[in-house]
Amino acid sequence: MAGAAMGNRSEGCAKWPAMALAAAKAGLKAGDILISFDGKDIGNLYDFTYALQAKKPGDVVLVRVLRGTETIEAKVLLTERR
Repeated sequence: MAGAAMGNRSEGCAKWPAMALAAAKAGLKAGDILISFDGKDIGNLYDFTYALQAKKPGDVVLVRVLRGTETIEAKVLLTERR
């Protein structure tokens, strides 16, 4: 999940990195747009960074992403950054 770029919904926000293991294990795909992380709206990189800093490896967070016109929710197990 680290390294994802963020933006607001109207611009088309965060695309998940293609090889993000934690995201892939949660069923997320390259091109998914991050809109919520652990109940916090994500509109830009700063929102994501702030939300992520409050967590640690081993935490499970609920994320919401846009995939095309569909909103998808998934639980993601956070892992150590490599």
